[in-house]
Amino acid sequence: MSQESQQPTHPPPAGYRRRVLLVRRANESRHAAFAVLTRAFIAILGIQTCLTGAMAAFTPYDDAFRLLNPTLYKKLANNLSPCNSAPVSSGK
Repeated sequence: MSQESQQPTHPPPAGYRRRVLLVRRANESRHAAFAVLTRAFIAILGIQTCLTGAMAAFTPYDDAFRLLNPTLYKKLANNLSPCNSAPVSSGK
């Protein structure tokens, strides 16, 4: 028995089969532009997903809460912060 047959198989990532089907249909189309536009669309969606994930890393989790309810945010931050010596500002 070879080592390849002993390796566990993992399921494909979510949406993989749909993307493969979309590209196959685009390749079989009579219109060459459809195939090119389909591949470009998938590439753009992938880039957009990566950029959204990267940009989310720079936004604090409590930023929306701080902006929508600054009074409660200040109270909670002052009461729950381990650094009680410096009061929290409203950020405006």
